[in-house]
Amino acid sequence: MAGFTVDFPQQIAAGAPGVSMTGANTQVKGLTGPLGTAQDVLSFSNGGVGQWTVPNQKTRTLGVFIVSQSSQGMATVPTPGGPVTVPVLVVTGDARIKSL
Repeated sequence: MAGFTVDFPQQIAAGAPGVSMTGANTQVKGLTGPLGTAQDVLSFSNGGVGQWTVPNQKTRTLGVFIVSQSSQGMATVPTPGGPVTVPVLVVTGDARIKSL
């Protein structure tokens, strides 16, 4: 299913908003930044770190699948009782870019 494409860290969440998407894509950009790819390392404001597990299956940039609203991931978040695994979800995306 087509969905809005991720191009800004605050468009993702894992119990807290995203603060960075670190990856190799610096060339293909949306209005707010580089498109998110399956190889990005994700950081969140709660100290969590994650990665994408289900990226798009048709659309690529520089040979790597990109991520949109249908994509999913996993993040490890530190808690007082030890680290827990939570899902990474796309809260919103760039409405000007749709991808599969």
